[in-house]
This record gives sequence, structure tokens and C-alpha cells, in this order.
Amino acid sequence: MPENPALKGVKDLIAKMADTLPTAYISSFDEEGFPCTKAMLAPRKRGGIKKFYFTTNTFSLRVAHYKADPKASIYFCDENGFEDFSKSWVAPAHWMTNVCRW
Repeated sequence: MPENPALKGVKDLIAKMADTLPTAYISSFDEEGFPCTKAMLAPRKRGGIKKFYFTTNTFSLRVAHYKADPKASIYFCDENGFEDFSKSWVAPAHWMTNVCRW
């Protein structure tokens, strides 16, 4: 299927934000189903705009949330340029490593 040319600029913007902004916000759901959002350092690396790698302790609260409920969200925000991007998905079962992969 050919790529929509209108999305080219959007994909470039997402890539730029992921590569240059110092902070990303990730969200999970706690054991009672409430959303929990945490500011994280920028992704350690990424695979296009579909895979983002963050560093965290495998025993962290966030990891426990994703084990119990794999729904996840990432949010980038450039306050100066007033641009933002949000993506939600279900984390794959094999994402558990010292470097979390979404």
C-alpha cells in the first residue's frame, strides 16, 4: 500500500521531537485502572516512529503496571513551538528487558 504523502511532514515532525526534546511522557494504568503519567528522559533510541526505547529499572512501578495491563501511551510536547504528539498502543508481551521497548 503506498504511503500517504500528506503524512510525510507529520512523521518527520514526530521523529524530530523524539530526537531533540529532552523529556517524553509515558502513561500506564495502575492496579485500580487509573492512568499514571510519568516524565522520562528522552527515548534512548527509536526504530522509526513505531518503536521507542526507554531506560528504567525492571522492578519499577511502571514495569509492574505494563505487566498487569499492557496498554501504553507516549506523549511528546514542544512547549516553545506549541507542537505535540501522542501515541497509544498495547505493549507486546516480549518488551520486558532492562531497556523497555514500546
